[in-house]
Amino acid sequence: MKKADPFLLIFILSLLALFSAFLIPWPLLAILLSSACVAAAVLLLYRNLGALSDLPDDHPKLGTLRIVTVFNLTLLLLCTVLAVLLATGAVRLTEDGEKYLAAAVVSIILLFLGNLAPKLPRTRHTGLRLPWTVRDDDAWICAHRVVGYMSVPLFCFYAAGVLATGDVATMSGLVMLLWIGVPGALSYRVYRNKFPRKRFPRK
Repeated sequence: MKKADPFLLIFILSLLALFSAFLIPWPLLAILLSSACVAAAVLLLYRNLGALSDLPDDHPKLGTLRIVTVFNLTLLLLCTVLAVLLATGAVRLTEDGEKYLAAAVVSIILLFLGNLAPKLPRTRHTGLRLPWTVRDDDAWICAHRVVGYMSVPLFCFYAAGVLATGDVATMSGLVMLLWIGVPGALSYRVYRNKFPRKRFPRK
C-alpha cells in the first residue's frame, strides 16, 4: 500500500482545524476539535521532519527543528487546556490577568524562538517563511540572524511598553510587526542584491 503524503495530510488537518474553528457553533467543541487537528498536524510534522526538510537524519541542525516543533506543540496544548478551562468556567481570570497572561506568552515566544532562530536550517515549514527566504540561503540566514539579534531588545521594549501603557494588544501587534517586518525587509534586500531581476514563480 502506498504511504500517504505527509504534506497532504498536514494540509488536510490544517483545513479541518480551520473549518472546525469557524463552522462549529459550540465554542468548547470548536476549540477541542481545531486544537486536536493542529496538534495532529504538528506531530505528523515532527515524525517526518527529516524527509519534509530534505535533511539527513544526522544533520546537525535537525535537533533545533525538533526543539522548535516540540515547543510549538507544547504551547498549543497549554493554550488549548487554558481555553477549555476558561470556557467551562473552571478557571476565571480578571481582565488584567488575561492581558498579562497574553503578554507572558508573547514574551516567551520572543525569547525562546529568537534564541533558536539563527540555528534553524532553511525549510518550508519552520521559521520566517517568506518567498525570498525559502528560495535563498543568504536571505534565510540574514532574516534569522536579525530575528535573533532583535529578540532581547524587543522583549525589553515590549515589557516596558506593556507596563507603561497596559495596552497589551497594541504592544503585541507592534512588536510582532517589527519582529517580522525588519528581518523580512533586510533579507529581501539581500535577495534582490543577489538576484536583481529574478521573479518569484507562481504556484
